[in-house]
Amino acid sequence: MRPGWKGVAVAFVATVVLASSASAQRGGGRGFGGGSILRMPEVQAELKLTEEQKTKVSEMLAQQRGGRGGGGQFRDLSREERQKLMAERRAEQQKAIAAILNADQMKRYRQLELQRQGPSALGESAVQEELKLTADQKSKVEAILTEQREAMRDLRQGADGDREAMRARTAELRKKTAEKLEAVLTEEQKTQWKAMLGAPFTFPNAPPRRANDAAAA
Repeated sequence: MRPGWKGVAVAFVATVVLASSASAQRGGGRGFGGGSILRMPEVQAELKLTEEQKTKVSEMLAQQRGGRGGGGQFRDLSREERQKLMAERRAEQQKAIAAILNADQMKRYRQLELQRQGPSALGESAVQEELKLTADQKSKVEAILTEQREAMRDLRQGADGDREAMRARTAELRKKTAEKLEAVLTEEQKTQWKAMLGAPFTFPNAPPRRANDAAAA
């Protein structure tokens, strides 16, 4: 790596780790869509939503929650079927959100959504297209994210009730994942990804979610 890009690489890892931490605060990043962050008063303030927009967002999220099938049915689908369904619902939600927010709000919302997802966002086809990842890069990203998911599952299964130790191990795992992802991207892609995340945003801590809320998010 050329010395001139060392700072970009360090910033990339730091930004992705920070984004992953924010994602963990909200219960994870992957799902049917990131629209749930629009419920947060802090996010609404960041986007400068009007009262009318807040009402429309609440109605939109309630409507989409009501139109989703049970979590059991989702788990019964194959990995390919789940990915397809998630992509369809994400596209549906993004279209609904774009009809509520103006262009500037939508741009910042997308930045916040990427920050919330953290490194898992690099597995999204839309993000890969924007970064112009090659087929080889896409394969490497998927392998890294799969490795992270498996490692996280092992961490949870081996948890002994020590939350502080669990948080420390999780943070270290995310840091290593970010470093591996950084190694996949070109120097130009690292800079572009950092720009796509925008100014860092601190998501609020949230209380443990109820089962119904977790299924709807």
